Parts: sequence; C-alpha cells; structure tokens
Amino acid sequence: SILYLRTAVESASSKLGYLPGSESDKMSPYRQVLDGCIDEMVEEKDQKDLLNSPVLEAAPINYIRGASWREKYVILDEAQNCTIDELKTAMTRITGEDTKLIICGDTQQSDIKKSGLKNLANLFDNEESNEMGIRFFKLTEEDIVRSEIVKFVVKKFQDHEMKPQS
Repeated sequence: SILYLRTAVESASSKLGYLPGSESDKMSPYRQVLDGCIDEMVEEKDQKDLLNSPVLEAAPINYIRGASWREKYVILDEAQNCTIDELKTAMTRITGEDTKLIICGDTQQSDIKKSGLKNLANLFDNEESNEMGIRFFKLTEEDIVRSEIVKFVVKKFQDHEMKPQS
C-alpha cells in the first residue's frame, strides 16, 4: 500500500485558521496535491479506482505516532515543513525491509522557523547511512521539469540569495 503524508502547515504568512469537518475534510487541501499527481501520472480510466482504493491513503504526519509500517511505501511530502522530531517519528515507524520511506522537500521553501530537513541531511548524508540504505538526492534547477519559467524564477532567487545584502 501507499501512504502519502503531509504536515498540517499552511504555505502563507497569513493563516486561514480552523478547518471545520472530519479528518478527511481537514486533510482535503493537502490531499489535492496527491490527487493532482495521480491525475498526471495515471491513465484516466484507472484514476477513480486508485483514488477510491484502500491501497492509497493520505494522512497528516500528526497522527503517525505509535504506527508501525510493514510492506508499505510512504511518501512524506513537503518535509521542509517538518520539525526534526516529526522526521524522527516518521523514520522510526519502519518495521520491515519491505517498507520504503521517501522524504521530499525543498529547504528553500520552508514555512516554519525550525525546519528539520537540513538537520536530517546533515545527520544522514554520509557513507555509513548510505550503507544502511539511506540515500539523499539533491536536485538543482537543471532538474526542474515543471516549466522553463519556473527554472528561470528559481535561478533568479538563488542568484539573489547568494549576493551579499547591503
């Protein structure tokens, strides 16, 4: 099965506030990203079955403490909005070799003050971790496939951040 995790962090400097409804209703804004990816990658005739299948779950990271993951693919998306404690909690849910945890994030897009993603990379981006099966892949603007305008925007921001501020 596939578990898609997100943090419950809004990506704006102003907050919308409390989301009414059930857990499913509250997760809906975060689930839309997953649904969009399914829309892009899965043939239209198979989308509805997959989205309604118990094989594909979406959950906020807040509710994983105490869980044990066996024979599962877990995708932790927008991990730049996780604290180091949340990342530790996710990494320690793995109970079998048939479980894979994919942590995705961009340290330049964090919406929280104490992102743990850079710390995680500093802790595990080494030969010893690599031998244990923990791998890091660093992408650059060369890897952007969204559009040429996004490549341009990312490059401009990177150039700006590298210039000394006066």
